[in-house]
Amino acid sequence: MGAEERAPCAPEAPLLVFTDLDGTLLDHHGYGWQGAAAALAALKERGAPLVFVSSKTRAELLPLQEQMGLAGLPLVAENGGVVFVPPAWRDPLEAAGDQISFSPAGVVCLGAPYARVRQVFARLRQDYGAVGFGDMEAAEIAARTGLDLRSAARAKERECSEPFVCHADVAVLKKAVASAGMTVTCGGRFFHLLAAGQDKGKAVRFLATLYAQMRKQPVLTIGLGDAPNDLPLLRAVDIPVVVPRPDGSRLAWPEGRPRLAPLAGSQGWGEAMIRLLAELDGQA
Repeated sequence: MGAEERAPCAPEAPLLVFTDLDGTLLDHHGYGWQGAAAALAALKERGAPLVFVSSKTRAELLPLQEQMGLAGLPLVAENGGVVFVPPAWRDPLEAAGDQISFSPAGVVCLGAPYARVRQVFARLRQDYGAVGFGDMEAAEIAARTGLDLRSAARAKERECSEPFVCHADVAVLKKAVASAGMTVTCGGRFFHLLAAGQDKGKAVRFLATLYAQMRKQPVLTIGLGDAPNDLPLLRAVDIPVVVPRPDGSRLAWPEGRPRLAPLAGSQGWGEAMIRLLAELDGQA
């Protein structure tokens, strides 16, 4: 079913929000999030968890949660390959005898180990001149992304995916790695090599199911994104919101007319969320 065809949840259903970061909640240039501050406060007051769903690593996302006052919430790293579930979410499931296998750190791995990803990436490096984060020093990653050196070093702490640059077409790259059980997706700045079947949508559905089990009732999900690798995320939620890019272009949405944020980055994210919360409150 397309997003516009989903049966709406009751207005009083618990709200769960999933968001991409770079170019969506974070500004494309500078990575600021202050434009969304009022909306973040409104979500916290409402008790609605905000889950990062990013191509960034877990090492990058945990400090960002702290900075934004979101520590203790789940997160999805590396395009859906790594799902971190905090104790507050795990304990009720384990007490109920749930059989989900968490690592000691509360991580569920939905992707392939990084060593395997790099093994397959060697083909793209040899045949197409691809250069991945595993080939770059932190200083080069910082120069390519605008991150500071500490954040760039955290971006190298990968568990199950490889961002890379390459001049080949994405369809060619996908074909080159398909026989190895891998695929390639496009983010806002880089290609990403990851396990076939791994995407943001799978992780979003996993966490939405956990949250519904915790709350013992259906939940209403919102998702925000701006890039092709966000399509699975947007398709997995009840209310998808497309955030435009700084040049005014936007992600093609094949399922019809999505909700559109009015501006790029954090300001557009914030305005779209405030409007959406007001609309939901008006339904009550």
